[in-house]
Amino acid sequence: IYCEMTKMKNENDKLRETMRHLTAEDLTTLTMTDLKHLDKQLEASLDRVRSRE
Repeated sequence: IYCEMTKMKNENDKLRETMRHLTAEDLTTLTMTDLKHLDKQLEASLDRVRSRE
């Protein structure tokens, strides 16, 4: 049970970090490659929103 809880906590932490990156709350931990990847993700999301309008 402890092992499962640790895995779930780690996954939760990773998801929270991803959310902070996507909302631009914490970009200091990202490398240039990560920033470029995030930029592509945001552009793709923006394109999907624009196509709905």
